[in-house]
Amino acid sequence: MSLDESTAYALATWSRFDNTITDDLVRAVCGAFAFVAAADGNVAESEVAGLMNIIRERSDAFPRLDLAAVERLFRDLTTALLSDPEGSREHVLSEIARVKDQPKERELVHSAARVAIFADSRVEGREQKVMDEICSALGIVGDR
Repeated sequence: MSLDESTAYALATWSRFDNTITDDLVRAVCGAFAFVAAADGNVAESEVAGLMNIIRERSDAFPRLDLAAVERLFRDLTTALLSDPEGSREHVLSEIARVKDQPKERELVHSAARVAIFADSRVEGREQKVMDEICSALGIVGDR
């Protein structure tokens, strides 16, 4: 994929995701998890399973979601993050920032990102840098 194709793919993926998933919290959780998962340049199946477990376990926070659709969209997001890291980074951080003034939602996004860091059983320096960016977007200081 060329640079222009990568950017176009990422933009189309984010547009499809935003149009399909209208809930800010779901977009923020999926975006944060995908951002961390893609930080090391590879997305492990354990990372995909980690996100889906969070959504299943917190079904009260995510009512009536089509889990299969969320999983497909999450996989697409990670591919978009890998193909257009800078453009996708800006998008995901703006999605995350939407919930920063909502304490319960902010904590759920933060927790999801922390789970993503450990989902593949190793913590990379780039993942910690991404976590710092997520915390900044959430307005969290000192707990990175």
